Amino acid sequence: ETGRRTLASDLVECKVTGRHVMPELTRYCPVTGKAVLSSALIACEMCGQEVSPATLTKGRCGACRSLRPVDKADPRMARLLDVHPALDQWSGWRVAETATCCIFTAAGWVQLLLVVVDRETLEVKRLATGSRLTSDWQLVNPEQYPFVLHE
Repeated sequence: ETGRRTLASDLVECKVTGRHVMPELTRYCPVTGKAVLSSALIACEMCGQEVSPATLTKGRCGACRSLRPVDKADPRMARLLDVHPALDQWSGWRVAETATCCIFTAAGWVQLLLVVVDRETLEVKRLATGSRLTSDWQLVNPEQYPFVLHE
């Protein structure tokens, strides 16, 4: 990839391409935990994380496809509601985790909400709304996060 000479023992294998490359050219997929060439990563259509193509199915990563129902007493949910108390009005919460993010979805009567937060800081990385009538998410502009989150 770089054209530089180096020892074979200094190289890392990209789990997508099978090529042995310099470690600085790879990143770890937050879903699979495997080293992947940075140029081979693809953004998940739902959560927006750059992931290995191997984990994507119909544009969604393995984490987004494995959302599980969560109770508001769950520690992950409790932390989210502590930082963003207005989200308590939503119900039908589901969650999935990756190495870097927590992915939450909630459902109202008609509307859906997607909240992707950093696992450590709970900083909102992506916010989107949707409808039970369609499968598409409409991204919320970061400048509008306080209005949607009622902060």
